[in-house]
Amino acid sequence: MDITWTYKLTTHREPPLPHPFERIAEPGTGYRGYARGHVYKAGGAWYFEVLVNGRRIHADNTGHWRTIYDACRESTAAFDLVLATGHRLKDKTWAAVVDRSAD
Repeated sequence: MDITWTYKLTTHREPPLPHPFERIAEPGTGYRGYARGHVYKAGGAWYFEVLVNGRRIHADNTGHWRTIYDACRESTAAFDLVLATGHRLKDKTWAAVVDRSAD
Protein backbone atom coordinates (compact mmCIF):
# COMPACT_ATOMS: atom_id res chain seq x y z
CA MET A 1 0.00 0.00 0.00
CA ASP A 2 1.53 3.27 -1.16
CA ILE A 3 0.44 6.61 0.38
CA THR A 4 0.84 9.78 -1.66
CA TRP A 5 0.12 13.36 -0.74
CA THR A 6 -0.84 16.11 -3.13
CA TYR A 7 0.11 19.66 -2.29
CA LYS A 8 -1.12 22.77 -3.99
CA LEU A 9 1.21 25.66 -3.48
CA THR A 10 -0.44 29.07 -3.55
CA THR A 11 0.68 32.53 -2.68
CA HIS A 12 -1.45 35.01 -0.79
CA ARG A 13 -2.04 38.21 -2.70
CA GLU A 14 -3.65 41.32 -1.34
CA PRO A 15 -6.52 42.60 -3.48
CA PRO A 16 -5.46 45.50 -5.69
CA LEU A 17 -6.22 48.98 -4.49
CA PRO A 18 -9.12 50.65 -6.31
CA HIS A 19 -8.51 53.50 -8.70
CA PRO A 20 -8.86 56.90 -6.95
CA PHE A 21 -12.02 57.72 -8.93
CA GLU A 22 -13.58 54.26 -8.84
CA ARG A 23 -16.87 53.94 -7.03
CA ILE A 24 -16.66 51.70 -3.96
CA ALA A 25 -19.83 49.82 -3.13
CA GLU A 26 -20.79 49.99 0.54
CA PRO A 27 -23.01 47.22 1.86
CA GLY A 28 -26.45 48.35 2.97
CA THR A 29 -26.36 51.76 1.34
CA GLY A 30 -28.09 50.91 -1.91
CA TYR A 31 -31.23 52.48 -3.27
CA ARG A 32 -34.28 51.23 -1.38
CA GLY A 33 -36.85 52.99 -3.51
CA TYR A 34 -38.65 55.10 -0.93
CA ALA A 35 -37.22 58.53 -1.77
CA ARG A 36 -36.16 59.94 -5.12
CA GLY A 37 -33.75 62.81 -5.61
CA HIS A 38 -33.87 65.17 -8.56
CA VAL A 39 -31.25 67.78 -9.54
CA TYR A 40 -32.09 70.41 -12.12
CA LYS A 41 -31.08 73.85 -13.30
CA ALA A 42 -33.56 76.69 -13.60
CA GLY A 43 -32.32 80.04 -14.79
CA GLY A 44 -28.80 80.45 -13.47
CA ALA A 45 -29.22 78.39 -10.29
CA TRP A 46 -29.05 74.69 -9.48
CA TYR A 47 -31.82 73.09 -7.44
CA PHE A 48 -32.51 69.72 -5.92
CA GLU A 49 -35.60 68.17 -4.47
CA VAL A 50 -36.33 64.91 -2.69
CA LEU A 51 -39.67 63.30 -3.50
CA VAL A 52 -41.54 60.63 -1.54
CA ASN A 53 -44.66 59.26 -3.23
CA GLY A 54 -44.59 62.18 -5.65
CA ARG A 55 -44.61 64.79 -2.88
CA ARG A 56 -41.68 67.15 -2.34
CA ILE A 57 -40.39 66.79 1.19
CA HIS A 58 -37.01 68.50 0.93
CA ALA A 59 -35.49 71.03 -1.47
CA ASP A 60 -32.52 73.38 -1.61
CA ASN A 61 -30.81 75.72 -4.05
CA THR A 62 -27.75 76.98 -2.22
CA GLY A 63 -24.41 76.18 -3.73
CA HIS A 64 -22.45 75.07 -6.74
CA TRP A 65 -23.82 72.22 -8.89
CA ARG A 66 -21.47 69.71 -7.24
CA THR A 67 -22.56 70.80 -3.78
CA ILE A 68 -26.19 70.48 -4.82
CA TYR A 69 -25.59 67.04 -6.34
CA ASP A 70 -23.82 65.76 -3.22
CA ALA A 71 -26.49 67.23 -0.93
CA CYS A 72 -29.21 65.61 -3.03
CA ARG A 73 -27.58 62.17 -2.80
CA GLU A 74 -27.01 62.58 0.93
CA SER A 75 -30.59 63.72 1.62
CA THR A 76 -32.08 60.98 -0.55
CA ALA A 77 -30.03 58.32 1.24
CA ALA A 78 -31.02 59.74 4.64
CA PHE A 79 -34.71 59.75 3.79
CA ASP A 80 -34.44 56.22 2.36
CA LEU A 81 -32.85 55.04 5.60
CA VAL A 82 -35.46 56.73 7.79
CA LEU A 83 -38.38 55.50 5.69
CA ALA A 84 -36.94 51.96 5.55
CA THR A 85 -37.06 51.76 9.35
CA GLY A 86 -40.82 52.30 9.31
CA HIS A 87 -41.19 56.03 9.94
CA ARG A 88 -43.79 57.83 7.87
CA LEU A 89 -44.01 61.48 6.91
CA LYS A 90 -47.73 62.10 6.75
CA ASP A 91 -48.72 65.73 6.25
CA LYS A 92 -45.50 67.38 7.37
CA THR A 93 -42.47 68.27 5.36
CA TRP A 94 -38.99 67.64 6.68
CA ALA A 95 -38.61 71.32 7.59
CA ALA A 96 -41.77 71.18 9.72
CA VAL A 97 -40.53 68.09 11.54
CA VAL A 98 -37.15 69.72 12.24
CA ASP A 99 -38.79 72.98 13.40
CA ARG A 100 -41.01 71.07 15.81
CA SER A 101 -38.06 69.13 17.25
CA ALA A 102 -36.31 72.41 18.08
CA ASP A 103 -39.17 73.44 20.39
